[in-house]
Amino acid sequence: MIEDDIKENAENRIDNVGIVIPDDLFQQYIERWFDGLVISLSVNNYIGVSRCFDNDSFRKSVQIYIMQLTRIKIEKIIHTGSKDFVNTMFVMTEDYIKEDSENRQDCFGIIIPVDLLQQYIGRLVDVLTKTDSVRKCIDVNRCFMNATFRISLQTYTTQLTSGKIGNLIRTGSKDFVNTMFVITEDDIKVNAENRNECFGFVIADDMLKHYFQRWFDSITKTALVKEDMNVNRLLKNDKGQAVMQNFIRQIHLEQTRTLIQTGSTVFLNTMFVTTNDYIKDNAVNRYECFGIVLSDHLLEHYIGRFLML
Repeated sequence: MIEDDIKENAENRIDNVGIVIPDDLFQQYIERWFDGLVISLSVNNYIGVSRCFDNDSFRKSVQIYIMQLTRIKIEKIIHTGSKDFVNTMFVMTEDYIKEDSENRQDCFGIIIPVDLLQQYIGRLVDVLTKTDSVRKCIDVNRCFMNATFRISLQTYTTQLTSGKIGNLIRTGSKDFVNTMFVITEDDIKVNAENRNECFGFVIADDMLKHYFQRWFDSITKTALVKEDMNVNRLLKNDKGQAVMQNFIRQIHLEQTRTLIQTGSTVFLNTMFVTTNDYIKDNAVNRYECFGIVLSDHLLEHYIGRFLML
C-alpha cells in the first residue's frame, strides 16, 4: 500500500521489497485481489500472506468493494467460489463482520441477499457433503451464528426428495454420512452447542437399510470405530440402534468371513464377539451395543487374522 509497509531488515526476505500501489490503480488491484480470494483453496492462507491486508485503509476499501457487489455477481460467486470461500466468506447481516477481528477473514464478508439464501444453502450443503470434517467446516461458517439461517437450513433439508437423500447417502463423504443423518426431527436441536446438530437429514424408514449398508461399509475400514459410533446420531436413537442390530444379525457366513479378512485392525478388534452375552443394549461405549457373533467354524479363521495384527 505505502512505503512504510516495506521492511528493509525483515526476517522474511520477501518483505524487504514491494510495489507501492498507485492511487489510480488501487481499485484495479482490489478487484484482482478479490477475484483471487474467491477461488482460493484456503481463504485464511490467502489473506495471511497479503501484506496489503495489514493496512487499515486497504481492509476498509475491500469491504466497500464487497458491499457494492451486484446481486448477479454475488449469485455467480455462490456457484463458482471455492468451497472454503463459500463456507467462510458469506454472512447474514453486517453484525457478523468485525473490522478488528483477530481472524482476518472475519474483517469482511458478503451479505447474502434474501432472494439468494436458498441458492447459498444449496451450495453450502454440497460443500458439506464433500468435506472430511463437517464439524470443523460448520464451526468456521459465520452464517450458523444466525438463528434465521439455521431455521432456513433445516427447512431446506426437510424439502429434499427421497431421491436426493438417497444420493447424499451414496455420495456423501464418510464424515458427512456418519454425522448428518437422523431418524426423526426430534433428534435435531436447533440451539445445540455442537452446530452440526442444529440440522440434519431425516431418513425415511424405507431408506434405513440403504443408509446402514453405506455406513457399515465405512466402519469396517476406519481406525476410528469407537469415535465414529459415538458421534453417529442415528445410534443415539433407540430405533436406530434396533435397526443397526438387526442389520448386523443378517450378515451371512461368507460376509463375516470377508469382514474378518478385510476389516481394519480396529474393526476386527472391537466389533466381533463370541456370544450375544457381550452385546449390551445400554453400554456406555456405544460400539459395545453391537457385535458380530463368531460361529464356531469361523473362530479359528478369526484367531488367525487376529494373531497377524
